[in-house]
Amino acid sequence: MNQVEELRSKVLLYAKEHPDAIHPIDIERVKTKNWFLERYLKEYKNDEKMAETALLYSLNVFKTEGLHEMNDTYFPAEFYAMGNFIGFGRSKKDLAVMGVIGRCAPNVSDMSEEMFELALKFFKYIFMKYYLEVDGEPAVVYGILSKMGMHNVDMEFDKQVVAFVNAHAPDSKVTFLLIDLGWIVKFAINLLINLLNENLRNKIRFADWSHVEEWVALDQMPKYVGGTNEGFRRIPDGVKSGKCLPHLQHIPEEEWDAVIQQNGECILEGLKESGLNSLPDRNT
Repeated sequence: MNQVEELRSKVLLYAKEHPDAIHPIDIERVKTKNWFLERYLKEYKNDEKMAETALLYSLNVFKTEGLHEMNDTYFPAEFYAMGNFIGFGRSKKDLAVMGVIGRCAPNVSDMSEEMFELALKFFKYIFMKYYLEVDGEPAVVYGILSKMGMHNVDMEFDKQVVAFVNAHAPDSKVTFLLIDLGWIVKFAINLLINLLNENLRNKIRFADWSHVEEWVALDQMPKYVGGTNEGFRRIPDGVKSGKCLPHLQHIPEEEWDAVIQQNGECILEGLKESGLNSLPDRNT
């Protein structure tokens, strides 16, 4: 039995002995996706015990945090309207593309613990959705960092994002393209880059806007980030304002007002782009 089959056998045995520990989606991935297992083995230099421990940890986290149980409508329109995460487009090599917009990154560390945890869960949900979409294939994540200020750098939040990616994206095939990184935030960004594992650090490329089309055609990028595509809508159908989502009623209304005030420009862009005059509520 080779290492992949050995790892698969051990994880499936664990799942059988602990039926509530791993989500059925992940059990199916373990059964059918060799690449999923190979990445953990490669990340841990074929140390089967370490790979097994890391993989089981990831699968338990995915289940306990309910990442497979969520859909777009779980999260508030405010988060989508900012346009910080863009799951859209294909690269010049026909790879899946994900965009991150630095100037629209919110700072949630100064808000309530509940808002912080919701924002972190939103990132994890987007991560998982994208992870399943690319299905082991190489991909490109571009970060448009022009006009990004220090108010967009939330070190406490970003460190948790880095820790999550380090733990759950072993031997990643994603290339990170950082575009127009200004000198003001370069120091902070470099601190975060240094926290990434070696494999991820080696996938980072710095570029200015003139190099973007070497990777992604402009018609595969939304107009609001400098592309030419007008078909992308940041706010998915059925998504409502956080103020009227029953499962988010524990977050005070003033917290939502603070999110809107802090990120007003990006949110207004998102509303205009989606053909809306206001954030969708229970009546829209």
